Amino acid sequence: MSQNAKKALVSILGGIGLITLLVGLLTKLYPFSIGLIIAISIWIVTGAVSTMIGIKNKERKRQMDTPLYDSRCREAFKKISSEGKKPGHY
Repeated sequence: MSQNAKKALVSILGGIGLITLLVGLLTKLYPFSIGLIIAISIWIVTGAVSTMIGIKNKERKRQMDTPLYDSRCREAFKKISSEGKKPGHY
């Protein structure tokens, strides 16, 4: 399966979750709470499928390997360190 096909599958599953949520919200087919539960379930399955076929991890890793991300993290850490604050205690 090509990378574009994998991304399309994940997008379609996420869209199905959104449609399920909107049907519960805007129609009387089933209550909103049931639509919300079904949508969250679909999104959990979508996350598992995307991890299993290798979509999310590669994108996140590619984003974290960019020089811009590294420089922003270094700048933020230097700022926090110079202020004498511990990371996570803002």
